[in-house]
Amino acid sequence: MQRQEIFSVKINYSKGNALITLINTYNGEIKKKNGILLTLKDDEKNHGIGLKSVEEAVNRNNGHIKIHYDDKEFKVTVILPG
Repeated sequence: MQRQEIFSVKINYSKGNALITLINTYNGEIKKKNGILLTLKDDEKNHGIGLKSVEEAVNRNNGHIKIHYDDKEFKVTVILPG
């Protein structure tokens, strides 16, 4: 059975905060080094800085980021103050 690939973006505004939720299906494989998520792509020089850039931008804007994954979905939730 072929796995269905989904990428979902939801943006809500509540209590003066922007809530951004991104959900991406994946094969369940995670690569980490010293607690940091790494790219699985062969061309590491041109991949793997996206999530780090998002984390830095969220921190610069006094926001919060939560990363959660299971064996099917990778989910990033960002809360930015209004």
